[in-house]
Amino acid sequence: MYWLLYDISDNRRRNKLARLCLDCGLRRVQKSCFYGSVDRVRVKQLQQSLNQLLLPEDHVCLIPVSQKTVSSTIIWGHEKDRQPDLDMVCFV
Repeated sequence: MYWLLYDISDNRRRNKLARLCLDCGLRRVQKSCFYGSVDRVRVKQLQQSLNQLLLPEDHVCLIPVSQKTVSSTIIWGHEKDRQPDLDMVCFV
């Protein structure tokens, strides 16, 4: 499991990154936050794509997390339909 967070001011690069995330199987949690299970091959492909796409002022974090950590995650908010794996996450 991975969390991917980003801060990119340019709309074009930001949209490309969002498409890359969705294409590699990550799911959008918030506008600049994705999560999901991604194998090592996909992570490498994502890294290569990001190396070509990003500029020095862009900021992207890819954070690996264990299934145990994800299953104990608590998210507050009303947009529960944005979270497809409800069995993994507890909404309050």
